[in-house]
Amino acid sequence: MKKRVFIYTPCKYPRGGANANYVQYLSSAFAFAGYKTYVLAKINEEYSSKHINVESELLPLKTHGNKIINHYLEETGYWNQIKRYLIQLEAGENDLFIILGYNIYNTKSLIKFKKKHGLKIGIGILELFEEKDFEGRHPRKSFKQTNKIMTSLCPEFDILFPISTYIEEYMKSAKVEQMVLPIMADIDEYKEVDTTKTFEKWKFIIPANGKMKDNLSTMVRCFSNLSENELMKVEVHFCGVKKENIVDCLENANYEKVKDIFIVHDWMEYEELVQLYAKVHFLLLARTTSQMTLANFPSKIPEVMSYGIVPIASEVGDYTKYYLEDNTNSIFIKGDSEENCLRAVKRALEMTKNEYMELSENAKQCVKNKFDYHVWVKPIQRAMRKIGL
Repeated sequence: MKKRVFIYTPCKYPRGGANANYVQYLSSAFAFAGYKTYVLAKINEEYSSKHINVESELLPLKTHGNKIINHYLEETGYWNQIKRYLIQLEAGENDLFIILGYNIYNTKSLIKFKKKHGLKIGIGILELFEEKDFEGRHPRKSFKQTNKIMTSLCPEFDILFPISTYIEEYMKSAKVEQMVLPIMADIDEYKEVDTTKTFEKWKFIIPANGKMKDNLSTMVRCFSNLSENELMKVEVHFCGVKKENIVDCLENANYEKVKDIFIVHDWMEYEELVQLYAKVHFLLLARTTSQMTLANFPSKIPEVMSYGIVPIASEVGDYTKYYLEDNTNSIFIKGDSEENCLRAVKRALEMTKNEYMELSENAKQCVKNKFDYHVWVKPIQRAMRKIGL
């Protein structure tokens, strides 16, 4: 009987956020490694399924029109629907269930199912928040539940998939098999897109979805400190950030100085975002050093590098330690100060076209050699053998 892998994401799938993107490439890797692979998720109706991994089967989790019922479904992590699928497909000792996200109810329920049916279970640990980092209606409750999963429940799992070596070290006390898996990519996913760059202006992108991790103020003010001559050579695209948040980062006079080079995009279909990536030269990602940023692995890094975009990124976390190389496929920011961010941007602006094209090609090569999901197939197979799959 073919061994199977079930992967659950609390996000809409596909393209419902970094978690859903992680699942997409993880499921592709397991499918390519020879496992029958299922993804359990709410369907993202706004996205065309044109480019989604056809080797994996989607088991849809259904939402409800009634707000109270829908709230219950979210609180329980859709466990009843997940359990029905597992029973229907007779999931057992030849199968692995990987849970993404931290839901105390479905984590406990999954452990009970494992004990009864022999199902092997794993968890993807993509973040490591301190209590101060939690937001929402009940931040204290969310912290306590997440902390309980990490400390009390993770030792019940067969394997952990931390996204970084920082989390791997943190989770050693669980005494469970671990495999570090960064966010992966598919270098051929949009291979028909023309990524030839034009050079009438240097185009930057700031995808500031992760406001907690990304220092938006530093990045915005950095451009206001460029000279008039330098500003004439620059175009800055913002995705996932509101215009008023940008204005809040600047005094009125400074905003007037840069408003003509700032392009704020509303919600974009993913194919539209890809078309933008094809034109952009640099990603700017300034981050403060903290437990959260040391543990995290920003999905935008390999995502944009697939299209030849060169990251300008703070030296924090595994991506600058093990994957990116300063002046080879990226430009490093020393810390996250305004001064150092500006210095890194000026380094970009001083490049010749040929110097830039070398870094751009190296960025693509980095994705192909280090992030593409095919590269991770053999390490995944070795990890699976360790847990009897």
